[in-house]
Amino acid sequence: MNVIRVVVSTALCFVLALPAAVGAMDIRQFDKLNGDDQIDFVDQLADSVQAASRGELAARVKYFFEPKHPGEDISGMGRFELNLALARIADLDAAEKNPRVRRLEVEDVMYTTIESAGIVLGPNFRPSATRFQAKRPPANFVMDKVHARRALDEMQAWIAAQNRIPPRKLTDNEKAIAFFAALMAIGTVLDRAGVNLNGGGVGSGAPRTWWEQSGYQTYHDAVRATCLHNTTAAFPTWCN
Repeated sequence: MNVIRVVVSTALCFVLALPAAVGAMDIRQFDKLNGDDQIDFVDQLADSVQAASRGELAARVKYFFEPKHPGEDISGMGRFELNLALARIADLDAAEKNPRVRRLEVEDVMYTTIESAGIVLGPNFRPSATRFQAKRPPANFVMDKVHARRALDEMQAWIAAQNRIPPRKLTDNEKAIAFFAALMAIGTVLDRAGVNLNGGGVGSGAPRTWWEQSGYQTYHDAVRATCLHNTTAAFPTWCN
């Protein structure tokens, strides 16, 4: 599947190579990939969503991954690209204030985007690209806050021009950024206590996810908690 090829890719920038295989991927790591590798990674995330969908949800998932339909301002994957640009800004802002904050992952963005479209694939589901391998050399560019903001502005202006709508109609940027920052903050308190947010806790056996270490049984629970405890930050469609 090459669904992401049909959407805006202004915000996709890169810097260093990654290990050959990865599980969950930080946005900062994603930005180190060659553009075609980024497409491959997101395609695998999309494949995992489609593989987990059944019945009525399968039809909604199929619709989500189709090109923009008549009357829509943006396609499902266009919305993912826009949310990724917003999440990138939240990630850079938060990391500047606290270098030990839990970094946002591309999976965070895909999950919240499909849930905002009314697609909830069970409490234990999270998009994944466990078979992904980077195959190409990276581009030589460093993403920073200035470039991230500029890329978001250009993306929103392009989408608005295609649809003849004001850019601000697409989303409330600051609320979106605040939501992603709140999602990052859920696990940060554990880091202050010396717990590794990317693996097992102190004295633990098997590795645990950051949301389990934060006291949530599932990733879905952690996202919902972000909504409940940060009502001014959350997208209404994510938190109703």
